[in-house]
Amino acid sequence: MASRVPVDLSKVPADPWFFVSYARGTDLDADVQRFRADVANRLIQIAGIDDLNVANVGYLDAGLEPGDYWPQQLSAKLHAARVLMPLYSPRYFRRTYCGKEFQLFFQPGRPILPVLLYPILEEQWPADPRVRDLQAWSAQYPKSYLDHGLKHILETPGFEADYRTLVRMFADRLRVLAHQAPEPSALGVLPDLRTAPSAFAAVNQAAAAAAEPVNMRLVRFVCAAAKKAELNRESGGYGDFGGIDWAPFSPADSTRINVIAISAADREGFSCDSSLPLDGRTGAFLTESEARHAILVILVDPWSLTLPQYRALMACCDAVKPGRAFIVVWNGGDGESMRRAAELKAAVAQALPTVAVAVRHPVFFRDQVDTRAALEAEIQSVLMEIHMRAIQAKTAAMGLTAAPPPVVANSQSQGAAGA
Repeated sequence: MASRVPVDLSKVPADPWFFVSYARGTDLDADVQRFRADVANRLIQIAGIDDLNVANVGYLDAGLEPGDYWPQQLSAKLHAARVLMPLYSPRYFRRTYCGKEFQLFFQPGRPILPVLLYPILEEQWPADPRVRDLQAWSAQYPKSYLDHGLKHILETPGFEADYRTLVRMFADRLRVLAHQAPEPSALGVLPDLRTAPSAFAAVNQAAAAAAEPVNMRLVRFVCAAAKKAELNRESGGYGDFGGIDWAPFSPADSTRINVIAISAADREGFSCDSSLPLDGRTGAFLTESEARHAILVILVDPWSLTLPQYRALMACCDAVKPGRAFIVVWNGGDGESMRRAAELKAAVAQALPTVAVAVRHPVFFRDQVDTRAALEAEIQSVLMEIHMRAIQAKTAAMGLTAAPPPVVANSQSQGAAGA
């Protein structure tokens, strides 16, 4: 049998050899970074090139810095990458921009190497046969991976050998696919990520379009944070005007809350036309936003709710509405906040007795988000959850699907009330 021609990856050291496409999540990012690094390091060892590093072998968008224009950055990396490595999960197939990244690789000769992050049920697969028919399994993969996915192997003791086998198999396969991939210069001009269609579109796009309520891709933010002069705290990142000039993760990250929120929403295909501080205009702003069927996300600083005037202002927000979500933002690097967590949570519960106590539904209330990455992921998650529930409600009214599950009171609160 003829021997295989050695693959010379040293010819493409400037390009990402593979692009990791995945749905970000607060409990997932570290696992993805570990897997990317282990696969990339094995490729570097195979190539025997000393001046390579993980970042320019396997691209992961966790490296984007504040101020980067992410659609251009990602489009450029998707154009240059030799292989797309999508991490399959039910959540991945619900993400618009994951589908856009996938779509940009639907060109002749551009290889895609799927990784099964979580098991996928039949009804969770996209309709497009180009996605469904792409081979994601091999009899040579460890059984634990085929049964439970990569995430299970990473977090469960006893599967270290299976994990090493997977890293070796994916690195070896990437090595071959990267060699076979066309040169980026031969691909011509690829569409911008922002304008590309999603490969994960529904089967009946006309029905989905008819079911989508007007403006349900519009999001607005209310930033419940005090002015610097109102809080006797050196830390906290509070601005002179309150609300949108709050930098919740200061001093480590001076990015303002509205910049973080709007960019996270934009990444999921939502547009924001207005962000307001919590003040006397909030009630009218909520009413007008609901009339336009906009999603409302209320970003809450727990320290500000220790002030009576902000608890009073929050009263107009304290209601469970299909298009409204609350995210309480903490600074995980602020020791005083951690020491006084019980007091701060009590202030939140006092200001939001319905949302934070009586109902406490995970779609509508996230009570302790303490890093920027977690905040971005939670904003994207609540937007997609609310958006999908709105579509389900509309299609149910049309007799096409079942209605989304109703919101019910917190069982613990019910028990306490009846005691």
